[in-house]
Amino acid sequence: MKIFISADIEGSIGVLDGCECRHGNEEYERARRYMTEEVAAASRGAYGAGANEVVIKDAHGTGRNIIIDDLPEEVEVIRGWSGHPFTMLQDLDATFDGVIFTGYHSGAGIGGNPLAHTISGGVVQEIRINGEKASEYLINSYTASYVGVPVIYVCGDKKLIEEVEGHKLGVKTLAVKEGSGGSVRGVSLKKGIGLIEEGVAQAVREIENIRKMEFPKEFKLELIFKSEAQAVRGGFYPGMRRSGAYEVEGVFTDYFDLLRALMFLIRG
Repeated sequence: MKIFISADIEGSIGVLDGCECRHGNEEYERARRYMTEEVAAASRGAYGAGANEVVIKDAHGTGRNIIIDDLPEEVEVIRGWSGHPFTMLQDLDATFDGVIFTGYHSGAGIGGNPLAHTISGGVVQEIRINGEKASEYLINSYTASYVGVPVIYVCGDKKLIEEVEGHKLGVKTLAVKEGSGGSVRGVSLKKGIGLIEEGVAQAVREIENIRKMEFPKEFKLELIFKSEAQAVRGGFYPGMRRSGAYEVEGVFTDYFDLLRALMFLIRG
């Protein structure tokens, strides 16, 4: 059994401030250790429940955050960014049996985490897919379904977990913290990693009962930028049109085309 882990940091245990997510300071070094501990726990849980291959995508910022020295020796790790539109799920394909998200967070315009954003908090104020405010969980769950693989486990902030459970797909979840304004309240690292290992093991054992995200016939993508100039520029992307001072929208029948649009419109 092959398991893919996509690891972010803003939803990791205890993390609440931007300085904890950027290279170059002591607080980041501590946060990346928490991120690493979560990934290691998820890997152990997967192996313990019968997985024989685990591939991890370091999916935050530079893609160079996870301390690979502290991971189980059997895992493979993808660092950096290839430029492929799958971004946080780079190299995921139909040979995998399940996907795990660790350190994930609530999306732009949704709240519940001082670090809530989608893809780039400095570029977009909000992203909607078919009218639903889109988190990175939502975008990446559709990506996993695109290649026929279910998301089986998600851990992150409480607001995100409410979103995941609202889709009623049987995904196993863990809320490691709850945000309130500029604060978070959550589990200790020791307790959290134990719960992650147990939860992932359960998800792998019960993988046959977990469903993929269902695909609609088409996807309406709406982007609300923080800069009017970005909206003007975005309106020239093939298939997109300007729909407001800061907004662009477009409709796609192939989800990969939507991912390509997100990559070029937001990541540049």
